[in-house]
This record gives sequence, structure tokens and C-alpha cells, in this order.
Amino acid sequence: MSDILTNANRYHTGNSFRKDGAGSNTGSVRNDEGTKIGLDCSGLVYHVLRESGYNVPYAASAVMSNNGSFTENWATKIPTTGDVPAGTLVYFNGHVGIVRSYDPTTKTGTFLSMTGKDNEGSVKPAETFTTDTNATGRVWGANGSFKGFAAVKPELYDRQLDQHANGANPDTPVFNIPEHKSSGFISLPNNGGFPKSSNAHDLSNNPTVAAASTGLTPPPGIDTPVGTTPFAQTLAQLESNGQPNDGYGAWKQDGQGIGAVGRYGFRSPSFKAIGWMDANGNWTSAAKAQGVDSVESFRDSPAAQETARVAYMQELKNELKANGTWSKIGESVDGHTITEAGLIAAAWKEGAGAVAKVFNGNSTNANAERNVFFRMDEFSETSLKTAVASPNSTHPVGTHSSPSGHWEDTGIPLTDAEGNQTGVNVQTWVEDPVAIAAVGNDSPTKTATISSPSTAAESASPHAPPATTQISADGSTATLPNGQIIHAGTGSNLSVDIDGNLIVDRPAAGWANADGSPADIRQVTTYDAKGQQVGTVVAQNLPGQSALIENGEERSIVMPNADGTTSMVQAHFVAGTGWIDNQNGQTVLGLKDWQVQTDAHNAHLQPGPGADNDYQPGQSNGEAEAAAYLASQNSGTSANERPANGISSIYDQLVDAFSHSTTNPNTSQVGQDVQYA
Repeated sequence: MSDILTNANRYHTGNSFRKDGAGSNTGSVRNDEGTKIGLDCSGLVYHVLRESGYNVPYAASAVMSNNGSFTENWATKIPTTGDVPAGTLVYFNGHVGIVRSYDPTTKTGTFLSMTGKDNEGSVKPAETFTTDTNATGRVWGANGSFKGFAAVKPELYDRQLDQHANGANPDTPVFNIPEHKSSGFISLPNNGGFPKSSNAHDLSNNPTVAAASTGLTPPPGIDTPVGTTPFAQTLAQLESNGQPNDGYGAWKQDGQGIGAVGRYGFRSPSFKAIGWMDANGNWTSAAKAQGVDSVESFRDSPAAQETARVAYMQELKNELKANGTWSKIGESVDGHTITEAGLIAAAWKEGAGAVAKVFNGNSTNANAERNVFFRMDEFSETSLKTAVASPNSTHPVGTHSSPSGHWEDTGIPLTDAEGNQTGVNVQTWVEDPVAIAAVGNDSPTKTATISSPSTAAESASPHAPPATTQISADGSTATLPNGQIIHAGTGSNLSVDIDGNLIVDRPAAGWANADGSPADIRQVTTYDAKGQQVGTVVAQNLPGQSALIENGEERSIVMPNADGTTSMVQAHFVAGTGWIDNQNGQTVLGLKDWQVQTDAHNAHLQPGPGADNDYQPGQSNGEAEAAAYLASQNSGTSANERPANGISSIYDQLVDAFSHSTTNPNTSQVGQDVQYA
């Protein structure tokens, strides 16, 4: 069951806009680019509940304005005096949102909602509200506008509707919920097939959409030109297991032409088949277009190897179609299921002609027949294994049973492409004696890479999921205790914390600094020690901060007023923008100004040679330091600049910060958080 608040947090100004009007306020309307959906406050709540798996009806925000109209047929009222969990619905006069936090003692909390009216507005991730009937002022719930809390009935959860179950669609909100004909998903290639116009097409038969509706992300196609797909990983394990750079650096020079090169064992005939090498063995323009003009350049380019793999797969597919073998997909031969992946893998080893002979009963090569059936079995499942047994294994494909035997340490350190030791040992799985002789690459003795005890690595045995989350030696994949494999992806990091939770840190799609400057905004997803996804947050990495700042994080900020007094401002962080006043939605402290303050504050706290951390009052009035610092930053800010809302200028704040007596690094500084980070 995916989390309501986590799913609500996926929405922001980059993928949604305010849209009013019955029938067009629940996400069925898009912008012309097809990248944003239109919602009003009740539409956002309904949309989030539906994609979270709750089979609820659409209800306008006025549903709780009249006790007689709220029949509790799909939600239950929650009292304001007790615990109100995150994800609870909160209703006001003409407005509804999703609770982020609530304190029954102070009768205050924060909530997420789509604000505005008349097609003007945006998602606000954390606005303040009150349930105090005596409260007045400009805050949600004041002046008697609070109407109540409601929790969706858990019995209405339907896993078939949950678009994020088992970690499906991890990087995005669902573009349109399944009941709409215009179903599609923002994060998928080519917009999930969704047209980049206001005209919608029914994608209900799209396999990706159908799979997401069951809460499962479908495996990538076998012809996807990346090395992290199950097909590519399984093929690589058979062709180049234990070789440098995850197999890409392999080069078996066996006296047969150029030998077998790369992760998938390419030889001259394969290059000629895809047009990368001419009859004389010279590299063609097609190869050079991929940056390949030598064996070494091919070996050193994983991207070129993946492109070549996909091209050769297509060539094998054409040959299998020509000899009639491809038409047998879905049938079985001697109990071996015929699949697209199995045929390609078998032809990769023995050739399309040999596969046809095996199927037609004309093969006289026992080894080829054994290899064809072995590879058909290993690649027969929809979700291919990333570790394989030997062709002599008598265990059925897809089980986690292990052939009797053990891993033996060869004592040989594995090195990368530059010859550096990786901390990984080469080990060999030794099975019990069998009657069938060894065959080619798929012999009963195979190698596997196992991390040393000091390095987090994938489980030594390929036959069962690990008891704890394991990260591969190269940090590119993690295997969860439930068997799910998580791929890091470009610019991403995988780590396991002290509690055994897997932390997946990826670049956050669709986020950027409001002023267009470079931003390091991350999406951090956590899986617990059992392998279940427990939450996803968006956070920004900012220089000078000791940790990522989470989107929606709240802090109390002391800000000086124009009359010399100070005010305590409750603000929340919006990635790419800065600190936003919970009350009025105005920017209290933008990223640039906050960074200037942070740099100045850190510089001021840094003791000189031989000095301690205590500073004495009266050292300076701060004006010279503030002016010098602003000049060094070329900020263009002057002492005369004051925002219209009366908050003092960045110059004034810096003057106070530089002149302030700081005997404790946690002492509140003007313009800084009460708990300085």
C-alpha cells in the first residue's frame, strides 16, 4: 500500500497547474506540451487518493460543510483532540488538502493543497492551518473556517488501482488516473506514448499503463540499449562474467581473428553482420559513427557495446524469422518454452541456423542442442534472472533451489580496466559431479564476482535473495531482501544506513532553481530492512549546509523588521526557491540571499590561526565586513534596498550578523534559523 502524503508530494508547479470547472478539475486536462495536468483543490485530493489505490468517489470541498451531506460512506471523521496522521484529509470553508503534520495541543498543523481560484493558483506544499475556533487572522481554519478532518476508509484500498505499489512509477506522479481515457505517465520515455497536444488518446491497452495499474513496473524490453536490463545482465553473465568493468573490458584473444571483445563477446562475423566491419576487416562508417575505429575503442565504450548488442539482436531476429523459428514463439519443444528472449540468447551462442536445426530435429551436435535448450530455459521468464545456473543443473528454471556445491575462493583479485584492484575476489561455484560434459562458456564451473567482507556486495549465491539489502561492488545495483533489484541510474547513489535501510539518492526530475541557475535537487527514496518502500522526499543540496534540505521542511526564522524589531516567521522550504512564509505564501528568504548569509555566517564563525571559537562583543559594528562581503560576491545589493514587505535588506542582516556576539554556533543569527544548520 503506497503512502498518500508521499504520493501527494510528487505534485509541484512543474507538473501541475490550477484548473477549475466540473469535469476538468481532476487531471483530465493537460497543457499543450502534455507535461502538466490541471487540478483544483478537491481534484488534487481525489487524484492522489485514486493513484494511491483508494476506490473513492470524487467529492467537492463542500462535502463536510454540511453534516447531513457527509454520510461517511467512504471516509471517517477524525476528532481534533487526538492524533491526526499524515495523509488525513483536512477541510475548510471552500477548500480541502492533505495533512502533513498536526499538533492537537497547539491546534495547529501544516497541509498540502492546490490553492487559488479561476484557473490561477499552484500547489502549496506546506501551509499552516488551525483548528482553534477562536483563532482570527489570515490563516487557514481561522475565523471559523475549519470544517473537519477525514480519514479514507482502509477497506476501500484496491491494489489494482495503486499506481505506486511495490515502488512502481517511483520518480513521478501519475499523469492521469486509470479511469480516465487519457491514461499515461510523465516519467516514461516519449511521455508514456501520450500525445504532446491537448487531444487525448486512449492508452488503456498500453502494456506499461496496464502493468502500472497492477502496481508493478514492467521489465524493460530486451532490445533496450542499456546494460542494466535483466536480459543484458543475464547475457553478460554468460559471456564475460568476472571480467573488468562489469564485463565491458573483456577481450579474449584466442587466435580466432580479433577474438571475443567486450561484455557480450563480439567477434568479427558479428561486426560484419551489423555493418560495422567490411569483408576485409576494416571498420566502417557505421562503426565510426559510434566512436569505434579499433578493437580497443569498442572495448572501452560501454555505450557502443550496447548499441552493437541491440543491432545484432535485430539481425538474429531477422534470421530467425527467415528460417521459420520465430513463428514458434509461445510453443514448447521437449518441455522447453519458446520465448523471444530465449531464441535470441540461444542464437547468440549457437547461431540462428543451429537453433532452427534443433527445433526441426535435424541437429547432430549434442553440445549445440544442450546449449540451445539451456539458454531457452534461462531466458524464458518475463523477469529474467541476473545470475544463472549451469546447463547441467536439474533444478527447474525460476526456483531458488541451488545445485549442491559451494563457492571456492580463487585468491585472485579482480581489477578494473585501469588495473586497480576493486576489492572484489574472483570465486568459483563448484557443483557436485555430473555425467554431462562441460560445454563452451556455459560449463558446469562458472565464475562469479563476490565482494570482500569489507565491501557491501551482492549476495554470493545467485540462487536466493540476500537476507539483508546488498549493494553491488560497483554501486550500480542493490538487491533487496524480497529479491527486487534497484538500479541506481545516472547521477544516483545507493547506500545502506545503520538500520539496514536502503537509501536511493537520485536527481529529481522536473525541479530546478527558479532563477534558472544550476541546482542540485535530489529525490531520496527509502526502502526498509525488509525491502518495502517506506517513503520518498525531494531535497536540495546547498553549499554550506550540513545536510540536504527537504522540500516542505519547516523552520522558525527570525527576521528583522524595518522599525528595528524582529519577527518570528514560520516558513517552509521549497526546493529551487527558498523559505516561504506559511501565512502569506511570500518568499521570506530566497536561495541566493540565504546562501550569502550562510557564507558570511560560516566565515564569521571560522576562527583564525590559534584562535578559539569564542568571539567578543564590540569587535566591529559589522558594516565594513558586510559591505566587503557583498562586494566580493558581486551581488549588486546596497544598503538602500528594502523589500516592499518591510523585511530589512540583506545588507542590514549581514551587518547584524557580522557585528553579533557569537559565543555558541547554535545562537540565532538575524535572518538565520533558530536551530542553525
